[in-house]
Amino acid sequence: MNIDAASVQNLEIIEPFHSALLGTSNKKRSLFHMLKTTKTIGGTRLLRANLLQPLKDIETIKARLDCLDELMSNEKLFFGLSQVLRKFPKETG
Repeated sequence: MNIDAASVQNLEIIEPFHSALLGTSNKKRSLFHMLKTTKTIGGTRLLRANLLQPLKDIETIKARLDCLDELMSNEKLFFGLSQVLRKFPKETG
């Protein structure tokens, strides 16, 4: 599923609606910028793609939610994975 350009703009998914008018010091941020905690270029691209082309397959959505639930409920796993991912070069992707 793709989101049309007007919806992307109106919902401020990638850029704040008035970013050009308000300048870079504007505290209003897009959904993309609020969620962007990625460490690699590939991660940034994947986040952007997932926002512009959201999943529609319920099984895939459930599997991802299960993975997130596991990470959030297992602190050792979460921080261990975080440490491993920090070792990847930023250009990975």
